[in-house]
Amino acid sequence: MLIIPKEHYQTWFDIPEETQVQLIQLMNKAKQFLDQQYSPRGYQVFSHVGKIAGQKISHTHFHLVPVY
Repeated sequence: MLIIPKEHYQTWFDIPEETQVQLIQLMNKAKQFLDQQYSPRGYQVFSHVGKIAGQKISHTHFHLVPVY
């Protein structure tokens, strides 16, 4: 599942703290949904920051990947 802010921010570190809190809350809600619907055994949560780290899209986004 992708978590993507509506406003443009290039990386996590460009996001205002208040918005970071809202994104974390949204990610927690997304996890609860995935837990109820699919019962994964774990998760991978990640974001690429910077070209050297694999960032290919200049709009920050977060991967919430269930693991079975």
